[in-house]
Amino acid sequence: MSSLADLKLSKQQLYRLFQISWSSIDGLRHDVMGPLIAIVGNAELLLAKYSGSNTPSRGSSEPLPSDETRHGLKMIVDCATRLRRILRFALRNYNKANDSEPYDDQLIAEPHALVQLILDDYPNAVIRFGACEPPLIRLIYPTQSLLIMLDELITNAIRHSGSSVKVVISWEMRAERFACTIDDSGPGISTDLSDSYLPLDALSLPIRQGDGLWVTWKIVRCSGGMLLFRRSPSLHGTQVLMDIPVVGYWNNKELRQFDGVYEHQEHSDS
Repeated sequence: MSSLADLKLSKQQLYRLFQISWSSIDGLRHDVMGPLIAIVGNAELLLAKYSGSNTPSRGSSEPLPSDETRHGLKMIVDCATRLRRILRFALRNYNKANDSEPYDDQLIAEPHALVQLILDDYPNAVIRFGACEPPLIRLIYPTQSLLIMLDELITNAIRHSGSSVKVVISWEMRAERFACTIDDSGPGISTDLSDSYLPLDALSLPIRQGDGLWVTWKIVRCSGGMLLFRRSPSLHGTQVLMDIPVVGYWNNKELRQFDGVYEHQEHSDS
């Protein structure tokens, strides 16, 4: 048994799986539209300000921009930069998921293979697998959504921790839930980190650091899962816990499939 064709999934289960898969695209669409609207709005304000009677006459010196002008220009630059970063994030992961031969079935995800795919981008980083049980697990969960989440969490650990960072990736099945932790030896994603888990919205993040994390958070929440952060007990940087329910999984080539249909839930994240 190796593909969805061999499974007996209800229409509700298939609907939820595709809904999660769509959340990765829908979340990006929402995050792209906000900055785009801000770019257009500020550009229109600047055009209106320097049109007509406000345009300097020939031969006059150009006045220095006002604080309002400088603020508008800064917003345009910031929004355009964020827009480009989000689009690059989306396209990179879309291409990874759809151009790679092992992922013909887009609703069966192999975490080990996905992590290896991500690590190809970081040949010099010290990244290893920790306790992974089962190590070669196959999940009934959208491949592209899991890839986007794993890629952002691993990339975030490397990007903000310097060249000497160490990253350890572990996972386990907790009944019908896939629980994955990513530990790093960096300075910590936020000064708010403690020994207890905190949700993303409880952390103070540096400017521009949280864009991809918020996309990940949206997919996790759509799945009915949790995304939590604390100080890593082993590497003393950040530990991220991603806990998501799945329809089923293969353990040592034996399928365990769940009858229930998981729904979007609001968690206290505690």
